[in-house]
Amino acid sequence: SRLPPVRFERPAGVSGPWRVRDAHGMVDVIFVPEVPNEQNVGQRRALAEYDGPFGWLSGRVESAAGPVSLDGFYGMGERKIIRV
Repeated sequence: SRLPPVRFERPAGVSGPWRVRDAHGMVDVIFVPEVPNEQNVGQRRALAEYDGPFGWLSGRVESAAGPVSLDGFYGMGERKIIRV
């Protein structure tokens, strides 16, 4: 099912919980990072910053077939900044 655009909220940064939501209430997911995964390129992160932590998901996504629970799923989040 096609989902609407979502917004990622990371008030405690990439190491704290992430909340992913959309304006229509179809997506409401919490991602709690457990294992950090950081890679930086260039002196003092001059070229790129990448965070791809692994962690636990909870919440739900509404699909055409009905709601899908993500409670107890293990997954990965990504935050990437590339400078040229």
